[in-house]
Amino acid sequence: MPPDIVLMLMKYKAPPEGGWGWVVTFTAFLTYAIVWAVPRAMSVLFDAFQREFHSTNSATSWITSLMFGFLACGTLPGSVITGVLGPRKTMMIGGVLSCIGTVVVSQSTNINTAYVGSVIAGTGFGFAYCNATSQLGIYFDRKRSWAFGMASLGSPACGMLLPLLMTIIAEVYGWSSAVLIVAGFCLNLCVGASLLRPVIIEGDEDSFRAKQEQNNNELTVKLNIDTSSGDDKSIPDVTCTKGSDLKRMTDVLEPYISLISQWRFMLYGLGGFLDFLVRFTPTWFIVVHVQSLGMTREQGAYLLIVFSVFDSVIRPISGFATTFVSQNRLRRGFEMSAFATTQILMGILNLLSTLATTFPMLAVYMACFGMTNGLNAVYCFPIITRLVPIERLHHAIGVFHFISGLGILTGPPFAGYLADCSKSYSAVFYFCGVGSLMSGLVVGALYILVQKYGVRITPVHAGEEKTQ
Repeated sequence: MPPDIVLMLMKYKAPPEGGWGWVVTFTAFLTYAIVWAVPRAMSVLFDAFQREFHSTNSATSWITSLMFGFLACGTLPGSVITGVLGPRKTMMIGGVLSCIGTVVVSQSTNINTAYVGSVIAGTGFGFAYCNATSQLGIYFDRKRSWAFGMASLGSPACGMLLPLLMTIIAEVYGWSSAVLIVAGFCLNLCVGASLLRPVIIEGDEDSFRAKQEQNNNELTVKLNIDTSSGDDKSIPDVTCTKGSDLKRMTDVLEPYISLISQWRFMLYGLGGFLDFLVRFTPTWFIVVHVQSLGMTREQGAYLLIVFSVFDSVIRPISGFATTFVSQNRLRRGFEMSAFATTQILMGILNLLSTLATTFPMLAVYMACFGMTNGLNAVYCFPIITRLVPIERLHHAIGVFHFISGLGILTGPPFAGYLADCSKSYSAVFYFCGVGSLMSGLVVGALYILVQKYGVRITPVHAGEEKTQ
């Protein structure tokens, strides 16, 4: 049997809640450190981009907006490619794309070229992020929030170092060299991809089949090792099927169509759109905001470090605390209520931040904003695992982030437009406050509805559904 169509899979009756899952957690930690911290750290170069490209606030904000936006939108094609190539190869492709895109940004002589580089880098980030997140969700159930909390530490941990490092490099060697060094850092996504070990949970075999098409035939080879019984004997199971191109296309699209038809998932997608519309905007504009108040770029970088410190402290604490919540409360949507509350608090903080005009006051705001952002990150993705069956997780992450990515694409540029029109960055934070409040209200409404109608619909037989 050709080795390129044989996929070694570990089969479990339930999520292993550890083991190699902690290695996957480290992979997710490394992935989050790159895909979220790199675009955010580029905010320290906002004024450098403006001087280099002679651009407005709105035009300059598109550089990071496109990177964040295609990070989110790229998870959808990434999930499709994963179904063909598998998580390892797809994540490695993402690592290479992110490096190429960041190099293009570093060598840009006009803002349009920087836009192209941001799109390429963001798409690569999306490929990597989709697979790291979905694999982490498969390995854990009861400890899922804790695992996500530990993995998501990568973003603030890297965020504590990268802004100051990029500021120093930019002052000594120029902004282009700072971005070029970051491009090399992005190649670590390929290292993380090599550590992924796909598993299947009982009843989920179809999600991890290796497929190869030849002469209009589809050959599927599945090799399972049942670790639950301790038997290492490999039992090959070879299935040959023949179908039309239309049937294969229908099989690919069916999971996405079924997700779009679920009102619970789509309502959460609306909340995610409003959340991502404004979540990254304050950190992108904070440096130029403090400069408009008469402070220095270094002080803006220190504010980003304050944000990252408190973000990193709250994530493992909240994730660990969630492990003590009863399974019944988790299944009934505890994370939704926590997420909605956090979003409302974040909205109030953003509205009050316009009153901060000194460095200590802004530091307090960034500390509180970092804590709410950390809570947001811990609860955001476990909610998806409650709303959809685990075998549809990588499809759901792709669809959710595609919807959310539309928010990232439009949020920062619109905030920049408001700043250009009002000649004040306070308008940016008013916009962020309103967006966070609306997101919290939408997810809060979802929580109330699932108390009455159940958290999700799980298919039992063809044409029959069961509410959980």
